[in-house]
Amino acid sequence: MYDAEPGSPGFLSELLQRLRHERAFTLDSSPGYCRDYITLDDTVASLIAMGEQRACDIFNVASGVNTFNQDIADALRPLGVDIRFSRSGEAMQLARCHIDNLRALGVAPADTLHTLQTLVRNLPA
Repeated sequence: MYDAEPGSPGFLSELLQRLRHERAFTLDSSPGYCRDYITLDDTVASLIAMGEQRACDIFNVASGVNTFNQDIADALRPLGVDIRFSRSGEAMQLARCHIDNLRALGVAPADTLHTLQTLVRNLPA
């Protein structure tokens, strides 16, 4: 889960905070590392929908898409961001979170890369 507010914890939140001050840096990570990221707003919307609809199934509160660090670097490069990685290695093989039950509640998590691009474009200079 991530959010753009200063002080928000987590990899993407901290990356967004760092981008407020610098646009070129090396991360102590691998381009092949991946996770399923979801915004704080989508997480809250998911929990509200489950409560209001008295949902009893099992839900993955996730975006349903695995995003690699290299995908993040590639998406932000056109915005003048140069992210490099200190580690190498094989791309992770991570199972995809199925979010059919979440979508059935009317929740459609935002696309991570598009959201990151929008957030970076709107960061204060």
